[in-house]
Amino acid sequence: MDKRFYLGWALIFIGLTPIVTFVSTPLLAANHFFWFSNHTFIIIGFALLFANPFWVFAEFCIGVIPELVWSIDFIFQLIAHKPFLGITDYMFTGTDFNWIQLYSIQHILFIPCTLYALHILGGPVRNAWIGSLVHQLFLAISGYLNSYDLNINCAYHTCAIAIPWHMITWPILMIVHLIAVYNLTWWGWKKIKES
Repeated sequence: MDKRFYLGWALIFIGLTPIVTFVSTPLLAANHFFWFSNHTFIIIGFALLFANPFWVFAEFCIGVIPELVWSIDFIFQLIAHKPFLGITDYMFTGTDFNWIQLYSIQHILFIPCTLYALHILGGPVRNAWIGSLVHQLFLAISGYLNSYDLNINCAYHTCAIAIPWHMITWPILMIVHLIAVYNLTWWGWKKIKES
C-alpha cells in the first residue's frame, strides 16, 4: 500500500463525517452536504485512489481561497478570542461536544492535503479548470435550489464580506477566482520544479 491509497481513504473518511452530523442532529438539514467543504474531500479521496490529478487540481482551484479565508478567520478567533470576519463564530459557541465543530476542522486540512495529493500525483494538469467550472456550476445550482436561510455555498447572500449585487457578482468572482488560482498554481508549481 502506498501514500496515495492511505491518503485517499483518509480523505474519503473525513468527507463522510458530515453525514454523521446530519444523522445525529435532527435540526440540521441533510442538504448541508451540498456545501463545497462537506463533499470535496470525497472527490479528492476518490481522485487519489484512481490516480486522477485532474479532479484534485479542479477541487483545489475552487476551494483554496474560501478555505484559506475560513482558516484565517478560525485561527484569528482561536488566538485573539474575538471575531474577525464572523465566518467561524459557530466554532466558538456552546460548551458541549458538537459534531459540526469536529468535522469543520476539515477546512484547515484542505490546502495542505490537496497540495500533498497534487505532489503525490505529479502536480497540476492542464484543463482542470473545466472540472472546476462543472463543479462550480453544480455548487451554484444546488445553492439556488436550497432556501435563502440555508444560503448553501453563499448563493443568496455573503458568507463574510458584503458584496454589492451579490447574486450577480458572486458567480463572476468565483470564475475570476478559479482562473487566478489555476494560473497562479501552474506558475508557482513550475517555479518550484525549476529551483
